[in-house]
Amino acid sequence: MRIFQFFSFFVLLVMAQMAQSASCTGVLLENNETLNTDTLAPGLRQVAVEYQPLTLNDVTALPPEAFKAIPGDRLHVDYGRTLWLRLCLRRDPNSPPHWGLFVLPAYLNSVTLYEHTRDGIREQTHAPSRNTLGNDISYRGAAFLLSPVADSTSEYYLAIEGRRGAVNLTVMEQNAIPGFIAMEYGGFGLYLGMLFLVAVLNLSFWHRLRDPLYLRYALALFSIAGFASLVDGYIMQIFPGLFGFYRPALILLYATSASLLISFVLQAFRTRLYYPRLYRIGYLLIISLGFIGAVGAILDPQYIDPMRLIRWHTLAAIIIFPLMILHALFHHRGVRLYAIAFLPLALSFIVITANNMEMLPGNALFNHLPNIATIIHLILLNWALARRAERSERHRHRALRAALEASRGAERVLESRVLERTRELKESNNKLHREAIERSQAQHRLQESLEREQRALYDQRQYTAMLAHEIRNPLAVISTASDSLRRETPESNDTAQQRLARIQRNTRQIIDLLDNLLARDRLHSPLKLNLRHCDLVDLLFDRYPPGDNKRIHLDLPSLPVPALVDPEMIAVAIHNLVTNALKYSPPDTPVIVRLSETTNGLELRVEDQGPGISEQEKTKIFERYYRAPNETKAAGSGLGLHICREIIVRHGGRTGFRAQEYGNGTIAWIRLPRNVEKQ
Repeated sequence: MRIFQFFSFFVLLVMAQMAQSASCTGVLLENNETLNTDTLAPGLRQVAVEYQPLTLNDVTALPPEAFKAIPGDRLHVDYGRTLWLRLCLRRDPNSPPHWGLFVLPAYLNSVTLYEHTRDGIREQTHAPSRNTLGNDISYRGAAFLLSPVADSTSEYYLAIEGRRGAVNLTVMEQNAIPGFIAMEYGGFGLYLGMLFLVAVLNLSFWHRLRDPLYLRYALALFSIAGFASLVDGYIMQIFPGLFGFYRPALILLYATSASLLISFVLQAFRTRLYYPRLYRIGYLLIISLGFIGAVGAILDPQYIDPMRLIRWHTLAAIIIFPLMILHALFHHRGVRLYAIAFLPLALSFIVITANNMEMLPGNALFNHLPNIATIIHLILLNWALARRAERSERHRHRALRAALEASRGAERVLESRVLERTRELKESNNKLHREAIERSQAQHRLQESLEREQRALYDQRQYTAMLAHEIRNPLAVISTASDSLRRETPESNDTAQQRLARIQRNTRQIIDLLDNLLARDRLHSPLKLNLRHCDLVDLLFDRYPPGDNKRIHLDLPSLPVPALVDPEMIAVAIHNLVTNALKYSPPDTPVIVRLSETTNGLELRVEDQGPGISEQEKTKIFERYYRAPNETKAAGSGLGLHICREIIVRHGGRTGFRAQEYGNGTIAWIRLPRNVEKQ
């Protein structure tokens, strides 16, 4: 009878196990595969908050709808609550029989694994706060050895308790565990060694230079090293007897690290000078952190939760100081290197805070992000501190050398200079008095000469402007009249048409010569250019209206091209290039004027199909009164290109010629700096 009852109970237990397994989707374990929280999500379920089970029996008795999918492929534990998880695994027959399960972070209060075996329920608990380590694998966090059944779904239950934060799971085959642990511990050893090396280096700087900035940074690095070793579980693994001091040590190290780091930031960024209000807030944070750390390490956690208060202080610092760092990066050159060095650390704090607040998808990399950011920060910041130490040492040596040289020089010349100096002073005073009188007279004569020259130049400019005005008016009348006569004269009258065209051409040549003379007079005058903002597209359209000259083709951008120039002078320079192109190219070929924007400014090109310019002439063509020896037909004064170059140089630009890439002809180019912000 008892055998029959035992057999019935065993059948019911197997059927219940099969019913649970039927609702559990196992994640397939294959060779050379490492699964994280996101890849374990299909077989990972958490118990909904409203059920709140207390024991394994309560969990196993829950209905299927009580097990919810992981929200956003991430796990999160809340303070004072137990996070219950069900993990279903299915091993490939060709994969290794033993696998490892790792649960991070290491500062969780407890992690309990329940596994169904042939002998019943196997329970393992990893609880550093209660001096209980149920790890199958020697590891800094919770680590358990799993043996899932091949071609069958194996169920595991996890009960996780801890402070509010993200939880990451990793499953890997047993053969890969040593390499994983060696790489992780080696990376932390490198990080810890760098911290101690930099701290000792800063202590030596402080001992040599007596600058308190180096001492604060060294102490901050020592406390950060201790806190990182404690919170990541390395100290607890090496010294299990320190479990009883875990909580007070964690609180004290956290508060000390934050206080020292804030103190260093306040001094390094010269907040007392640049941000006096932030300086006072920072020291209030330091005082508050010290008080909370000291009291929280003594009191029982049921009366006060110091870590939560310290986190709120840290959150305030994370909000305030990155904004200050960004502002200092762009506005205070003296602390720019410190701002660059603190950016990785500030960004890592922001990412970790966002991860703990479930604002980012879960990722195991976030457990190592503080160490990675700290290494980058150490490299950058110690470069800045080394430069500061180098400057201090250089100034000190320079001051010592100067003092020594001055002392030696004073000893050598002091006695001989006393008597000699008394005699020389009287002679020097007389000489200075005579020189002052002579310089005053010379300055008076020079001032009179300068005024006469300025009056002469002014009279000359006035006369030139008046003469040009008086000549331009009749020339304009002649040009207008000849243009009207040319339109009214029949095209069949070739003789009249040619004479009128000659009149227009010569009139235009004289007007261009007057413009060049006026431009040359302005360039050589002491007056500055009349710079103002203008649109080069409108300037070219006004100078060469479409249809006015059929040979001139404009290739201009559709949007305005602003520039800070003297419009009249720039118009003369461009017109000289266009006139030169029209003059030295066949009469039936077009002249293309292109305007474009480059990365460094603006470029205007005038392209013709003329005979081109030889390499020897390119160096001489901008000389005053120079004309090519093979060009005797086209009329000109030899001033146009010289004045063009002078105008462009006065605007801070350059001009030149180059051959066409395809076919005959020449490209004359002008490059100007933008000097204005593009709208």
